[in-house]
Amino acid sequence: MNSQTQIFAAPTSDRITQTAQSGERFAEQYYRSLTRGTAGKYYTEGSKVVWNGTGMGGAQFKQTVLESSNMPLSHVDVHALDVHPLGDAQMLVT
Repeated sequence: MNSQTQIFAAPTSDRITQTAQSGERFAEQYYRSLTRGTAGKYYTEGSKVVWNGTGMGGAQFKQTVLESSNMPLSHVDVHALDVHPLGDAQMLVT
């Protein structure tokens, strides 16, 4: 094990429930902001995005996709999402 490896304790049932609920709220807010044209707040300079097979940074994505007039109107129905607790206060939503 190297110095950068972190071992997390198995999450409790309450932590799993909290993470699932938080992930659902995040997805709901994100997709609502995407359809309203305000999703740019979710992307920072350090973000990495793949859009239609093209990789770009978060700032470029905001400028060329989200803030362009080429962004089509959309409606999103989320049927499933994958949420993982990371440490004590973070989560991964895919």
